[in-house]
Order: sequence, then structure tokens, then C-alpha cells
Amino acid sequence: MLAGAVTGLVSWTVCFPADVVKTRIQSDPLGARRFPTWLGYLKDIYKNEGMKTFTRGLAPCLIRSVPVCGVLFYVQERIEESFFFKEMFFYPSELH
Repeated sequence: MLAGAVTGLVSWTVCFPADVVKTRIQSDPLGARRFPTWLGYLKDIYKNEGMKTFTRGLAPCLIRSVPVCGVLFYVQERIEESFFFKEMFFYPSELH
């Protein structure tokens, strides 16, 4: 579970700025986009609102990601142990 929690923290910290840009792109009307590429949105956010905008809202996201990712990894490991690995793989000792 600890590995899942750490992975969630790292992945959200790295991906959150891109998520901010994605949200801005999605909030613009389809026919009236302000910029043709995501890089235009990135530059506009940085120029008009500053670097702090890319991390606004990150703390609640990180708090949520620790239990969610921890439990997700734990459940995935238990499912793999109980279903997949017992049936999909065999060991040479089982051939005799």
C-alpha cells in the first residue's frame, strides 16, 4: 500500500500542471478556441496568472490520492495473487 500511495503522490505532482492546461482547453467552446495548441494555453496561463496557477488545487488532490492509490494497488495485488497467477502460470515442479 505504501508503494501505491507514493506512486499516487509522484504521478499527480508531475501530471497536475498538464491537467490544468487540459481543463482550460476543455472549458473553451469548441468553435472558439483562443489558441490553436496546448502550448499557447500554457504560455497564456504562465504569462497572465503566474506559475502558482499550475499548482492551485494540488494539495486536496494529493490528500485524496494517498488512500485511493494505496488501496488500488493493494486490491490489484490481491486480485493478481488470487486469480491470474495461479491459473496463467505454472512452475516446472508442477510438470511431474
